[in-house]
Amino acid sequence: MPFVIGTAEFSVVDQSKLILWAQRSASSQFVPTTDSTVQKYILDQHSWLIGQVVASTTVSAADSGHADSVAKQRIEESLNVLRYGQLIRHWPPNPIPEFGPAATDSRGLTVDCSIYMRINGHGFSSSEACHGSGAVLRYCQFAAGWNELMQLIKIPIHARTEMQLRITNLLAWVGQAALAANNAVKLVSLITALEALLINKSESIGKKTKLSERISKFPKIADASHHIDAELAKGLYRIRSNCVHGGRTTTSENNIRLAAFAVAQCVAGILGNPSLASCATLSELLSKF
Repeated sequence: MPFVIGTAEFSVVDQSKLILWAQRSASSQFVPTTDSTVQKYILDQHSWLIGQVVASTTVSAADSGHADSVAKQRIEESLNVLRYGQLIRHWPPNPIPEFGPAATDSRGLTVDCSIYMRINGHGFSSSEACHGSGAVLRYCQFAAGWNELMQLIKIPIHARTEMQLRITNLLAWVGQAALAANNAVKLVSLITALEALLINKSESIGKKTKLSERISKFPKIADASHHIDAELAKGLYRIRSNCVHGGRTTTSENNIRLAAFAVAQCVAGILGNPSLASCATLSELLSKF
């Protein structure tokens, strides 16, 4: 059954969906009439997508290349929200979804796939990108801050405030953490996500203390066993420093859980508080503490 995250719809391709894409391509209409002709190229070259899970989104773009780039960015943001939910909920254990086909095309080649087309004659394009197996939405959607993140990623990138951009940048680092096979890399990525959210580029001196104290200002989330206070945050940052500078190559699953809770504590603490969610800049947000 199709489901939507942000501006991206995820669904399994069947024959009727492939025909719909072929009709959209031929008619330039997002909702073509039932008697619309089909673009035979779509049916011939992309029939191998039947049975695959795909993500699709509609964007405003200058040309097909721009449409493909913006659409993939939108889809990746949606996937990062899914990855965020899976990290925070710690379930399911299935691999985090990535772009890439789970089957070969009609020529027997395994290749990434994007279909983009001009819709309604107004420069709107739709990109379809195939990806592998993924997390179960019904678990991820209960992560702290999920609903607010879903609304945030619907905002066009050019219309986002500094804080909204910081939160989506945090999501990108969370996505890297979710995809990493090594726990040390996961932890470094999660702490970097927190720095991207709460540290200005001019604050290199005393960064550990500043970051830890700022994390501690936000309330405990429901999923966490306890509040991530300043001392616990400092401990996580010390482990991060040992991973980056001290040659440490691994860390415990518990530390990953605590770092993920710290991320969710900040995200939910900002987006769930109307006074903080309305802050356009980090400086404005810090003035509220």
